[in-house]
Parts: sequence; structure tokens; C-alpha cells
Amino acid sequence: MSEQTVKSNTKLLLLRKPSEQQAPPPQVDEQSEKKKLQMQQEEEKVKRIKRIRQAAEELAKRKDGGTGRHDGYHLTLTDQHGRPVQLPENERYSLMLALTLHEKVF
Repeated sequence: MSEQTVKSNTKLLLLRKPSEQQAPPPQVDEQSEKKKLQMQQEEEKVKRIKRIRQAAEELAKRKDGGTGRHDGYHLTLTDQHGRPVQLPENERYSLMLALTLHEKVF
């Protein structure tokens, strides 16, 4: 203290820096938190839609009556009398995919 010429009854202004362990809690900005939450929800929605589309595409690809490991999961396109409808492969795939993804199929 004597090197700094501090004498008795001298007024000092001290600044105290918080240590890394005593860092003040970060200030939470409400708008940024809402925006972050909305972005997370949107990302989850996009992921869910991708999974649903992949499942619908896999289901639409099955044309052999569901033989194999997932034999209980296949789609058959029939007319009003229950007879199978014969379509070209690309049209059948497109129609099955569209019907699977449509929310009001039944």
C-alpha cells in the first residue's frame, strides 16, 4: 500500500470482479426464450413429418401382399366390390403414398 501512496484515512474506490465460480446468473430474455422454444418445436415437427413420410413411402413400396418380416403391414388397393385394382407401378405407388399421407383417408 505504501508503494501506491495510500495513507491512513484515504478513500479508495474498489471494483470487485466476480470469479468464474461466482458468475452472476445469466439474464433471461423472454422473447429469445420463446423464439428458441418455437424453433425447437418446429424442428421436432419437421423430424416427425420426415419419419411419417419415410414410413408411408416404405408402406407404399410393399406390393407383394406384405410377405416377409412385416407380413401384417401392407396396403391393397381394391374397388367397391373388393376386387384388386391393377395400376402401373408408379401410379400405384403415388396413389398409395398420397392416401397414406392424407389425413382424411377414411
